[in-house]
Amino acid sequence: DLSLLVVFKFEVVFVRWMYRLAGVYIDIRWVLPLGLSYVTLSAIGYLIDVSRGHVESEKNPWRFALFMFYFPQMWQGPINRYGELAPQLSAPHPFDGHRVLRGALRALWGGVKKVVVANTVAVYHLTPSHEYGGAWTWLTILLYSIQIFADFTGGIDICLGISSALGIDLYENFDRPFGATSVADYWRRWHRSLGRFFTDYVFYPLSTSRVSQKMAKISRKLPLWVATLATWALTGLWHGAGRNFVVWGLFNGLFILLSQELRPLRQRLAARFPRAAKSRLLPTLCCFGTLFTVGLFRTLDFRPDPLLTLSFWARALTPTAIARLFDGALWSSIGLSAPEWVLVALGVIAMWLVGRATPHVGDKEGVSLGDRLMRRPFLLAVVCALMVVLIAVFGHYGLGYDEMDFIYGQF
Repeated sequence: DLSLLVVFKFEVVFVRWMYRLAGVYIDIRWVLPLGLSYVTLSAIGYLIDVSRGHVESEKNPWRFALFMFYFPQMWQGPINRYGELAPQLSAPHPFDGHRVLRGALRALWGGVKKVVVANTVAVYHLTPSHEYGGAWTWLTILLYSIQIFADFTGGIDICLGISSALGIDLYENFDRPFGATSVADYWRRWHRSLGRFFTDYVFYPLSTSRVSQKMAKISRKLPLWVATLATWALTGLWHGAGRNFVVWGLFNGLFILLSQELRPLRQRLAARFPRAAKSRLLPTLCCFGTLFTVGLFRTLDFRPDPLLTLSFWARALTPTAIARLFDGALWSSIGLSAPEWVLVALGVIAMWLVGRATPHVGDKEGVSLGDRLMRRPFLLAVVCALMVVLIAVFGHYGLGYDEMDFIYGQF
């Protein structure tokens, strides 16, 4: 399974190695299989769960194929486990109009986020260059954070909505990630199925292996640090075959480890300044700091040379870069018109309000916004009609627009 993933996703690396070793350039242009990464991880998870005795191996090849290639989850997840999904696929599902309407409502909302918000922001063409300097870093943090959130969560809403209409509940991939107060908390809320996969199948086996037990004799924290950094480096490689993605993963792992090491210091500060620790402003500041940090790390996605991106980070705090943010020519060069800026702002507000009204995953007492709308048929019809109009009128799609694939579809 891993060999297929490596061959198709890391073909550029192989071409470079062959050129360096043999001096011959081989033009390999594979047709990337649909859902390669997610199908591969599902297969690996199935094999490990069977080997651990958590599930019985499937003897029916058709049922196994149904689990592997269940369409809504193939394109960009979520990564479901056999023990959770297979029983639902085998069970009978009579038609349920309530589930169909609720699933359609969620899929429509995902469509609004994708083609109205994410695709509108995606038209910006501000490339990292010395002309923009450190101002590029600030703008990329803002615009790319909006785009990737609307794009990925919108795609997952479409997948989960379609699946829910069929009577099948997929794993909830997000838990209000932009409300996280730390980087570790953010990654417990963002792409939860991928985090669960790497935690259970990579981090825990590494941290409890015989090698880790030997390292623990040197330092009790050494196995934790090695396992965390190795897990995050592999997470970066899963996103792309480049140094920038490996550096992205290592930065996230290092930041999480340093945050854990500084926890005693934070506890002492909280005991010394109890009023500040209990202030309502503190979680808000932590939330903005988390979003800035995660957005800063994501700027590594845009350039294969991480050193160049780091140079832009250093220049972002210069007076020139900050003053450039108030230059109207810079904002006009992005490619968004004034009405599009208004549309994006309204979309961000709408996503924030919906997120606030959405209960946390596992909250059995909370009532989702979709269920509230289902109790008011007239309001439900108005909201659905409004979303259809938004997609039809303000969506970026069809003739006259470039293709805008789902961002996580390429991973």
